[in-house]
Amino acid sequence: MPATGMRLHGSQQTRSPLVNWFAAEAGLPLTVMPPRPSNHPFGQVPFFTDEGGVEVFESGAILLYLADAAAPSATAADRAKYTKWVMWANSELDGLCFGAVPGDHRVRGTSMDKKGVRSVERLEEILGECEWLVDNSFTVADVAVGSYLNYVPLFFPSTDMSGTPNIVRYMERCATRPAFAQAFGEGHASSVRGKCATWLGGGAKQGGPFGMFKWNFDVLPTKICVAMMPLDSTPPASKALGVAAFMVSAKWEDERRTQPKQQSGVFTLRMMGRRARRRAHAGGRAGLLDLEF
Repeated sequence: MPATGMRLHGSQQTRSPLVNWFAAEAGLPLTVMPPRPSNHPFGQVPFFTDEGGVEVFESGAILLYLADAAAPSATAADRAKYTKWVMWANSELDGLCFGAVPGDHRVRGTSMDKKGVRSVERLEEILGECEWLVDNSFTVADVAVGSYLNYVPLFFPSTDMSGTPNIVRYMERCATRPAFAQAFGEGHASSVRGKCATWLGGGAKQGGPFGMFKWNFDVLPTKICVAMMPLDSTPPASKALGVAAFMVSAKWEDERRTQPKQQSGVFTLRMMGRRARRRAHAGGRAGLLDLEF
C-alpha cells in the first residue's frame, strides 16, 4: 500500500535533515521515502509531497509549508516574522557558511570565521540580544539558520569561531535539542557541541574513532588534510562488516597551484585495525586513503 500523508524524498547527506528536524519539533508525522524516483523537476532532493497533490521542492520552501501546516491560524504578519529568516538562510547564510553561489552549490570555504564580514558581525549582535530569532521562542527560523551554522564545524573542522561567541552559543543551543540529534544524528550533534565547547573555552578538542578525527598526508607534490566524522546513518549490517559512512572534509594544497582547494562529501570507509587506527589518529601513515567526490 503506498504511503499517505506527508512524505519526504531525501537522504541524510543532503539538506533533508532540516525538514526532518522541524517536523520532529512541530510533531508533524513525516514518512521518509527513498531519494528517487520522485517528481522533482530537477531530479534533486529533498522533495516533499502531501495529500491533495501538493508537491514542494527546495528545503526552505518545504520548511515554510510545514510551518503553515503546524500553525494554520497564523496571520500574514505572523508568517512574516519567520519567513524572512528562512529566506535569508537560503539566500545569504548558505554563501557565508559554504561559499555557495546561485546555481553552483559546491563547497568553497566559509566566511563565518572571517573578521569584518558585515552579515556575520550583525548576526553576532542579534544573537547577543536573544536566545531564539523570533520573539525569543524557537521557530522554523531557528531550524533554517541553526542547520546551516551547525554544518560549518563538520565541513571546516579547522575553522575557529571563538571570535563570535554569541553565534557559537546559539549553535550549541540548537545542537542540544533532542529533535536536532534525532534528525541529524547524535554523532553530528555531539561533534557540534564539542566544537562549540572548544570555541567557548570550556572543552577539549574532539578526537578518536567515535568523534571527529583527522589524517594528514604529505604526498608530494600535494599536502592533504582529511577530517572525518562517522554518520549515524550507517546501516547496522554495514557496521557489522566494519564499514562506516563518514562525512568528510578534505583540504589539499598543491605546489603547482596558487590557492588551496577544499571539498566535502560523503563516502564509505572499511575500518582499519585497532593498531592502524591509533597510528592514523596520531598523525602517522596508516595506509593509503582514497577519496572520491
